[in-house]
Amino acid sequence: LAGFLHLLDVHLLACCNLQLRTLDVCGCRMLTDGGLAAVLRASAASLNALNVRGTRFGDISAIALASAGCHTLSRLNVSCTALTDRALKLLCEQAEAIEVL
Repeated sequence: LAGFLHLLDVHLLACCNLQLRTLDVCGCRMLTDGGLAAVLRASAASLNALNVRGTRFGDISAIALASAGCHTLSRLNVSCTALTDRALKLLCEQAEAIEVL
């Protein structure tokens, strides 16, 4: 899905019932922090790789992902987002398998 500039939360929310292992929405600037949080909460247990570079990914999404149990997440790209250091720290503490940040 990376690069789809007109991708909206409603489109991404259609994936909520899927056990996503990889989610790449790099550059999808129309996605909101809340919309990303809903999808990440639903896929946290199966997610291995997440690329949200250049999106509105922020503390709401990070906290939702961390609290849903992102123990299998090994690759994470949160560059060019509004994520704070505090939320990133919390996320990394929960994502025990992180190899690439």
